[in-house]
Amino acid sequence: MNESCNNQRVSRWLRNGLVMVASVFVLDRYYEYKTNFPIEPIYSNVTYTGKPLGIYYLDMPYNWRPADQLVDAEGFGMMRVNGRLFRQPVEHCELIFDAYHQYAQTHSQEDARKVTHLADLLVGEMKQVELGNRECTVLWYNFPWMSHNRPWISAMAQGFAMSALCRAYEVEPEPNYLNKAKACMAVFDIDLKDGGVLSHDPQGNLYYEEYAIPGKADHVLNGFIYCLLGLYDLHRATGDMKAKELFDNGVKTLSTPGVLERYDQGFWTTYDQSSFHYPSFNYSAIHIRQLIVLYNITGKQVFKDIAEKWRRYNLEHKYRIQFFVWGSWKRVMIKIKGL
Repeated sequence: MNESCNNQRVSRWLRNGLVMVASVFVLDRYYEYKTNFPIEPIYSNVTYTGKPLGIYYLDMPYNWRPADQLVDAEGFGMMRVNGRLFRQPVEHCELIFDAYHQYAQTHSQEDARKVTHLADLLVGEMKQVELGNRECTVLWYNFPWMSHNRPWISAMAQGFAMSALCRAYEVEPEPNYLNKAKACMAVFDIDLKDGGVLSHDPQGNLYYEEYAIPGKADHVLNGFIYCLLGLYDLHRATGDMKAKELFDNGVKTLSTPGVLERYDQGFWTTYDQSSFHYPSFNYSAIHIRQLIVLYNITGKQVFKDIAEKWRRYNLEHKYRIQFFVWGSWKRVMIKIKGL
């Protein structure tokens, strides 16, 4: 009897031990998955001044998107929202960056045609509307977002379109590509309440909103920087001084003491400046690379210093553990509150 009881205890200990080891292994894998986002180096042949523009600054095409990108019958980039598929201008511009990157390596006619086909689809998606008593060229988002059910626009999409069309012009010098790229600028001077993308914080710093929805200016960081790169590309490609002015105004905001710190939780970065600051997960790595690009363009030391600080969050376990605990709690709260 005693021997049987001892055997049962040993079996129970072994079983519990295996469960514990397996649990630790699973938790460790989950921790690595949720906190370790490699900050891949920016290609050494990315150019920051002059023409041609060259491959996109962050090399997004091959490192950030799945190979099975959703497209419609014409080849326009799509996004699934609430079970339905909608055209998504940012996704489509990334396809153009893909095609341009490929063309830059091969210079083949086939790859050139792919770039221009995708660029023509983008131009065809643009609409002429009146916002703030001005004629504007916009890329509509026709799916609901943040309880907003009407079509809305995005500074990020407008900026991406500039970057994409300026590169398409290098492949095929079709004047309409540059004309449409320039026309995308008008919304940057129009306030959010009037249907544009411009907003200000209480200190008077301006932002170009990724989600240009009246009454909800969250100052999303990655979208702000992407649209700045579009303005900078337009200036590089055309010499347009209005594009340079809009770019410089945005850089002034981000280099103002205290602004980038609003995206800093002391152990990770946040996606935006909303009241419900939540850790940005893999966006932290994007933020770091974007700041490195801004440093390479402007030479402003603040961008390099903040990028190095945020890189440490990604590499050191004392920060990653805080992010893991805090981020897990935030995800639960988002689900509970339905945010």
